[in-house]
Amino acid sequence: MVAVTRTHADLRYGASPRGSIALVRAAQALAATYGRTYVTPDDIKEVAVPVLGHRLILTPEAELNQREPAVIVAEVLDHTPAPTRVGAERR
Repeated sequence: MVAVTRTHADLRYGASPRGSIALVRAAQALAATYGRTYVTPDDIKEVAVPVLGHRLILTPEAELNQREPAVIVAEVLDHTPAPTRVGAERR
């Protein structure tokens, strides 16, 4: 998901490797607050905008069109499929 931000047409700079790490750590913290030792795709979705939104640098065209980084993160989330467990389709 973070890699997609690096090639998004409205972004001059997408999320950095540090942004990826922050996303994972925030999702782990959220999962822990729910009493889980594992992260779900919903955890990632819940923390993605607050963690990544301020890390994205828009292109001048996107700024002129008043695009919001939070909306771009939401678009990326909507167009990135959640990972599935290997072998889950065999059941």
